Amino acid sequence: MKVHTLFLAVVSLLFTTLVYAEEQNYQQCLFNPANETVAEKAGQSTAVFCASRHFDTAPTAFQAQVLNQDIEGFKQRDPKFKAFYDGIRQHSSNDIYTDRQIILMFIDKREVNKD
Repeated sequence: MKVHTLFLAVVSLLFTTLVYAEEQNYQQCLFNPANETVAEKAGQSTAVFCASRHFDTAPTAFQAQVLNQDIEGFKQRDPKFKAFYDGIRQHSSNDIYTDRQIILMFIDKREVNKD
């Protein structure tokens, strides 16, 4: 039993370290002056550039911005998103939402369902 508990503790520590390292990668990318030049050449803000490289740890607003750059591709890759998007667009009263807002709603809904 003690070996099992020790194993779980080590695995938890490694997982926490990996998550922290990923987050640091996003933060390091964001504040690295060299990335500003690369982002400008790509026609993106530094935040969107870093979000595209460290997607899972980027804030949801920047995740939405990255996905919005290729919304048609996103609809083809994710049938759940396509159904969600089409469901919102079918109702004329929902014309007030931009594509980016719909992506944010989908990301938020997905995160809530994970919990």
